[in-house]
Amino acid sequence: MKSKRRHELKENVLAHELQQAKSFLSRYGGWVAGAALVVAIGWLIYGQLRGRQERARAAERDRFDVLNRSARMEKAERLKGFLDLAGSAEDPVTAAASAVRAANIHSQDFLTALQQDNSEQAEEARRNAEKYYRMAIAAHPELKQICANARLGLGILHENNGDMEGARTEYEAAEKLAGPGASEATRRLAKLDAWFATRPLPRSRPATRPAPLTRPASGP
Repeated sequence: MKSKRRHELKENVLAHELQQAKSFLSRYGGWVAGAALVVAIGWLIYGQLRGRQERARAAERDRFDVLNRSARMEKAERLKGFLDLAGSAEDPVTAAASAVRAANIHSQDFLTALQQDNSEQAEEARRNAEKYYRMAIAAHPELKQICANARLGLGILHENNGDMEGARTEYEAAEKLAGPGASEATRRLAKLDAWFATRPLPRSRPATRPAPLTRPASGP
């Protein structure tokens, strides 16, 4: 009897719950269905936007690869492509790496102009290279390896401009970002230490306008 009574009570509770649910749906069912439809449409729009963003970023990465690898592309076209990506790419890695690649091109122009004793062209190229290295660092400080490459480039600019203290500062910053022992910055710091040992420079009062090195260091 007790078991039968418990069964009857459970049935009564279930019937009561079903009746309440039926009453709720009859009163608010339209609102619930509308809310569900809004949520579904929202997820659909989000998915489309996310897919569009991913496709755009994939296209940016493909463009970067073409600019980086094409052997037949003219330097001016390559530079323009990197600058466009640096300013417009939605993918932060592509944008930062493009800024560094553009700076590398200007840095190479700086070395070439130094070797040709064209001081005006050298200074313009140096300023442009520094601008885009610093652009990458300022816009994407979270990308440590790319910022390390930018710091390395800045160090090379300083070294080739005769500013050894400035070069040391940038190489140390690059080494800290990339990790000591296996980076190009570590190798260049060792060379600078040897250079300071044989030809020390006053560190408290660096030259206002240091002279370029006789033989520029190699580019990044």
